[in-house]
Amino acid sequence: MPRVKLTATQTSTTSGGGYLIPQGFAAAIERAMKSFGGMWEVSRILKTQKGNATPFPMSNDTNRKGYRIAESTDLTTSAQPVAFTSITFNGYKYVSGLVQVPNELLEDSDLFEEFFVDTLAERLWRITNEELTTGDGSSKPNGLMTAAFYGGSSGDDAALAYDDFVKLKHNIDPAYRNSEKCVWMFHDSVLKAIETLKDTAGQPVFTRLDDGLILGHRFVINQELPAFVAGSSSANDGDKMVFFGDFNSYVIRTVKDMRIVRLPQRYAELDQTAFVVIWRVDGGLLGPGTHPIKFLEMSAS
Repeated sequence: MPRVKLTATQTSTTSGGGYLIPQGFAAAIERAMKSFGGMWEVSRILKTQKGNATPFPMSNDTNRKGYRIAESTDLTTSAQPVAFTSITFNGYKYVSGLVQVPNELLEDSDLFEEFFVDTLAERLWRITNEELTTGDGSSKPNGLMTAAFYGGSSGDDAALAYDDFVKLKHNIDPAYRNSEKCVWMFHDSVLKAIETLKDTAGQPVFTRLDDGLILGHRFVINQELPAFVAGSSSANDGDKMVFFGDFNSYVIRTVKDMRIVRLPQRYAELDQTAFVVIWRVDGGLLGPGTHPIKFLEMSAS
């Protein structure tokens, strides 16, 4: 039975990597770019040395207060214990894919290997940001869109308004709003809609966008969140469009660092070296009861 080929193969032809073999003038590589940030930019990173399931303890004692007692009264009167819960973080395995590279390409280009490995690593940044945003928690991270809490609906299904942001901001407890990591997060199309909001005099409603601030808090672009379609009475219905809260409460668990695996012997008969990048990641929201991150849901038409 012939061996099933499950890898990709680079070649020394121009598009396969031959462009990187110097011909006396090329000293850099131009790479196509596409935004993939968001969750990694503002979440809390928890790096562990082992990949076993790791519980993270939580407690919500916010509904309990101390109390006044009379002189010589038993101190245990009305006393209640502190209750704890936990969220468990796993280590889901992500890979770039195993890619075979001709050794001629590695020998003849001073640029290829570092650029190539960085490109494979970027694949993992992209997929993990996607699943930390959209994952449903079933054998994958419990992403922001699943983990965050409802914070209100927009006043219009076809437009965003200043009041939508004010209401969402004040739907978060001040204890979370005072955090340095209390930020807005949305798709770039939402920022475009915000930039077009004008008052009755035709002046921009939000005046500190160039400073990266909305109502005093930083905003972060995450292209994995729903895109806003301005003027549509149906395209945005029910979408979780804008997120706001303390992203220090969203934890990304990594097992060590990315592993760059170089396999010089596996395809030695082909005179090729194989590469793969591997990373173990999980994520979830620490929400013991007071809901640190909430979302604005677009109303339905």
